[in-house]
Parts: sequence; structure tokens; C-alpha cells
Amino acid sequence: MDKLIGIGFYQKDQWPLLLETADDIDMMEKVYEKWLKGITRLISNMRAEGIEPVTVNIDIYELLAYCSENNLKNIGETRSQFVAEILRNGRSGKIENDLFENNLTLKDYDYLQHL
Repeated sequence: MDKLIGIGFYQKDQWPLLLETADDIDMMEKVYEKWLKGITRLISNMRAEGIEPVTVNIDIYELLAYCSENNLKNIGETRSQFVAEILRNGRSGKIENDLFENNLTLKDYDYLQHL
């Protein structure tokens, strides 16, 4: 069985909340558009290597509830665990690869907010 690689995808309108609540704020990109550009590059690089990652929309309120319920800090490792849990439990709802499959550019990032 192939290994499933999930990548958490955050919405622009929730980015400030993520930054407000993250315990590793010093490790995070502060500007959403810069983060989006970086994650787009990461996914493109993974695909170039033959890896097909699955992007999973993350609701920050659900993430915070997960952290609280499991007594975990909101750090990169926890966010990765949360993505894995969503994929494992099939709770992802709508898994988004549209940005990358449709070759959308940064100026089109608002498109994802309407999916």
C-alpha cells in the first residue's frame, strides 16, 4: 500500500487565528500569501519527485478543539498529527487539490475560500 502524505491547508480568513494561537509562532510565516507560495512550491517539488500529496482543509477551531481534547500544544507536530488523524478517520470532507491541478496562481488563492 502506498503511503498517503497529507498537507494541512489553511484558509486566508483563519490565518490570523492560527498565528494568534500557535505555540511555535516564531517558526511560522507571518504573511498568508508567502505561506501559500511556499506550500505551492513544496507540493510542486513533491510532484516532481513522483509524490502525490493530499491537501486537507483545516478549520482552526477544529484544530484548537483537537489540541484541547488531547492536551497538546498548537505546534507543527500537532498540526501534522491532526492532518493524519483527519485522513485516517476519513473526516476530511472535501480534500482540495484544485489549486494545483488547475494551475491556479497566487492571485487566484481566494478561489479556495469558495469551495
